[in-house]
Amino acid sequence: MEVFVLEHMHTFDDGDQSCKMIGVYSFRELAELAMKRLRVEPGFCDAPDGFAIRAYTVDKDTNG
Repeated sequence: MEVFVLEHMHTFDDGDQSCKMIGVYSFRELAELAMKRLRVEPGFCDAPDGFAIRAYTVDKDTNG
């Protein structure tokens, strides 16, 4: 089973960065809907391209 993690990264003018995990979703489409909904909200609208969705397989060891 895969889950999809939605994160948001914002780099500020002074070089500081903020990374927030938004949520974990059972379907990529749900993560994409959350991203579209949040893209216009305060705290996210200043960096609308800062979103990333990553897929993770549960109950499985990683190689690395």
